[in-house]
Amino acid sequence: MPAVLLAALAKDTKYGANVKTASSHLWERRYSGPSELSQVLPGSNGPVWGDIQPHLSPVALHGAYWDSLFKSQCYDSAPGLEKWTYYTPGQWKTFSLPIGTLTFGEGLRLAIWSRHATEYLSGDLKIKNVSLDGVSINFNGITLENYDTGTASGTISADGSEYTISAGTTVKKISTETFTITPSSVLEFEWYQDTPGTTHGIGFENNEIYNDGKRIVQLSGIWFDGNLFMQGCVPSIGAKNMYDPYGYIDGPPNKPGTSYFVSSLGPQKAMVATMFLVPEVCNIVNYEPLIEYVDRTSEHGVRAGNDPCVTPDSREDFTNFRESSAVCNPYTGGAGCLYYGVTWGPQDKTNPDSPCITTPTPPYTKVGRFSRLDGEPVGGSYGSAQVSANWKVIRGTSGSCRAPLRGQAIKN
Repeated sequence: MPAVLLAALAKDTKYGANVKTASSHLWERRYSGPSELSQVLPGSNGPVWGDIQPHLSPVALHGAYWDSLFKSQCYDSAPGLEKWTYYTPGQWKTFSLPIGTLTFGEGLRLAIWSRHATEYLSGDLKIKNVSLDGVSINFNGITLENYDTGTASGTISADGSEYTISAGTTVKKISTETFTITPSSVLEFEWYQDTPGTTHGIGFENNEIYNDGKRIVQLSGIWFDGNLFMQGCVPSIGAKNMYDPYGYIDGPPNKPGTSYFVSSLGPQKAMVATMFLVPEVCNIVNYEPLIEYVDRTSEHGVRAGNDPCVTPDSREDFTNFRESSAVCNPYTGGAGCLYYGVTWGPQDKTNPDSPCITTPTPPYTKVGRFSRLDGEPVGGSYGSAQVSANWKVIRGTSGSCRAPLRGQAIKN
């Protein structure tokens, strides 16, 4: 953006005048942009990140935020967050999945899913010491055939306890042997990956139909595969650029400090560097909250503290909560929800400026939606290597990038 800005200024002198007026209209619902500025809101605790949503009705405005937060299950004390989480990169992690809560019956076959897109290759994926209800499943004792579109195979260790899928290989296997799953069945195994890859999971299917009934559990991957079952925090679900309509914390609502927050930080930091290097650009941009925001992300990280809003009520019905058939649907104003707008969410769903509900209902809600993330370090993408290498020198210690008037010294 800074290079484009400088080129525009050099070519069109009127462009500077237009940009100068933009910062005074950034937060009017009928206007938005430029994004480097409009994604930095003057929040209650200092500038916070996120895009305004001027096209949404009041009900949809609050609903879109809470629906994304509800479905991602990344907020503090989310039921899904507490059950099981992603693997730890580069380390073996032991899983104990209540597989019987997803599917049960006779004639079910063990399925292993490891999908890669060419642009998202990963390190080796390894599975070992698999057991169902305490009975070991040895890979030398079962026959694995191709499932869905998979054509590649993994490697079985000599003793049959471990199955390795090489980096960048798409392997989808299902056993010819069948198993009986009861509602209380538990699948235990150890899981290892160097890097996330695309989508990876394990579970039990009843035939070779692609993902019949979402019985395969996705445990890792940078994509959320809507055809697999994912339990736990999934920050890729929902609105990836929306702001906090209550102004306390960074967006996006699914998990502050992720997705477009990261991709916008590099250009924003480069913009601030240009503002300090070229005082006229500082005067044109005329939006110093951007400087305060970039300083805060560099020194503090994500802003998620000092948040009075409470989390979703754990008594809600989470049946199919990530599907169109969800029982509780905040986006439509809380259709099917028993407590949305009562113990959590907005105080007034029909008012775009309504505050959030701040009175907790223990033990079902807590104050602070993502308090545990406050101060978490962030690294921006799409940035400038030169800016990063010289940031402290470029930024300096001045509180303002404004140049002094002729004959006048800068005052901090």
